[in-house]
Amino acid sequence: MTTAITETDIRTAANKKVLQDYAKTYKIKNYSRISRQELEDELIKAVKQPPPQEINKETPQEFFNRVSKITDENELQTECEQLLEKLGTENLAPKSKSNKLRPYARLFLKLTPSSCDLPKKLFFPYSFKGKSPIDRHKFFKFTGLSDIDWDKADEEVRARKSNKSKSKDELADALKEESKVFPLDRYIATATQLLNSNDPWELGVGLIAVSARRPFEIVINGNFQSVDNPPQYIIYKEYAIKLDGLGKKRGKNPTTIVPLLIPTNEFLQALNKFRNNEEVQKFNRAFDNLIDVGTHESDAWKTLENTVGGKLRTVTEEYFGFLPKINDGENRKNILLRACTLKILTLRDVPKGTYKARIQYAGVIAGHIIPIFKEGGSVSFNGEVSASTLNYDDYEPDKTDIPLLENIVKIEIKETEDMAKIAELNAKIAELEKQLADKDAEIQTLKEKIEYRKLDLPEVGEMDNQMLFRSRKIGSGEEKLNRTWEAITAYNDNTPEYKLSPTNPILRQLTGVNGQAVKKWIQKHEVMYTDHVKKHNLDPYYNNRYRNRSDINVEMILETIEKEYLKLYGE
Repeated sequence: MTTAITETDIRTAANKKVLQDYAKTYKIKNYSRISRQELEDELIKAVKQPPPQEINKETPQEFFNRVSKITDENELQTECEQLLEKLGTENLAPKSKSNKLRPYARLFLKLTPSSCDLPKKLFFPYSFKGKSPIDRHKFFKFTGLSDIDWDKADEEVRARKSNKSKSKDELADALKEESKVFPLDRYIATATQLLNSNDPWELGVGLIAVSARRPFEIVINGNFQSVDNPPQYIIYKEYAIKLDGLGKKRGKNPTTIVPLLIPTNEFLQALNKFRNNEEVQKFNRAFDNLIDVGTHESDAWKTLENTVGGKLRTVTEEYFGFLPKINDGENRKNILLRACTLKILTLRDVPKGTYKARIQYAGVIAGHIIPIFKEGGSVSFNGEVSASTLNYDDYEPDKTDIPLLENIVKIEIKETEDMAKIAELNAKIAELEKQLADKDAEIQTLKEKIEYRKLDLPEVGEMDNQMLFRSRKIGSGEEKLNRTWEAITAYNDNTPEYKLSPTNPILRQLTGVNGQAVKKWIQKHEVMYTDHVKKHNLDPYYNNRYRNRSDINVEMILETIEKEYLKLYGE
């Protein structure tokens, strides 16, 4: 907290809105639904309590960076024992213990006697299931990973799985669950309120509530695009969205097309506002940094989820506390929103379908069933209805007449920076037209700037480079990467020396596109990318942001590409 709030501040607050702002600072729950007097009492109680001590949570990467430098065995053993205590692995089964330690083990696997300057005494011969011994860092010995009998551990896992109820039993149990009725109008009104909030985390929860998407998909991983010709199973075409980056697919990246509660253009508009927020971008940059240093994608999200997920869950609990819990004694926050939205969309789109058709439609929305798009427009479905789908299906709105929502996301143009700039330029144009008739060229330039800032921009493929590289329109990122690639390859082909290696940081600097999008673009064009790198004998991993192997300043090369090949500086 930057400024301490006193009891006098609370008692003399001008209105309840000021108190609600204080309540956000102190994370007081349900502050919007209690009286002013109750809110004052809660705040006074909060300010009198000592501030919680900040706990320094060390990430696996930070632990590795510090501990991998230790050369004393006793010190190393102490660090490993403290890690086990922190992770609470004492009473865990071998497989569960291994899962807890996996983010750390991935990093220590890279350490071998030949890859570092550590003394040989910090390594030991380790044999996995009778295979030839290999040298492993003693992190694996001091954490107990090397002592696990994996044949026995696998047998225990299989035994636990066999003791679980069979899938048919799980489905039967899910079908027996009682319906959980929720108020439809209040749900929609709350989602609408959050979609128009200027608080990024309230907006994020609103996006979850109208899309049934997971937080990971909304905050970082989901690549959402509009769809010109949605498949036939999508009933309302203007509510369809294409999604790459489904959560919980274990490294796979299937494409799906699902419906939304609000029109696609409004959803994308709100999503852009959310992701352009500086606080959200900070987490995206942190995610990119973790990926860049070799952190696995799932581990990177788990590191950030403690903070990002907590912010989203806090908002969900505050605004959607009226929803029935997922089961007795448990309120799993954003899963509730997914369940409610699934049922609303299913009732809206297939109200008269068979139960099998409706539950399959819900499975597609949830990502439990993946559509396979074939040539000619036909679609097949990979996967089957799970107990999770049926548990989501328990939620029932108190009305079955589902409205087609429109104009939910409100754009207050008068408050945007671009509109303010337009007003300023228009006033300047009027003055120049009255006083300086010979300034036609300057007036035209100003008018072009105004045209650029209007919301009805041309398609990205029709924009010139100067307009494109200032645009944030959907699809502009890929178009920027395409044109920048053409510029880099043309430069390298025309230059006998001082080549430019098109690394991820270089493409990010030239385009302004985030690292994850650049990474996906490179993967998509892997053959073209690899051919060019081999053609000019470039190193795709060489960090030449400041200097390259030719010892010429890379900034000069970038300026040449921007000026002569991309024509970004005009005449």
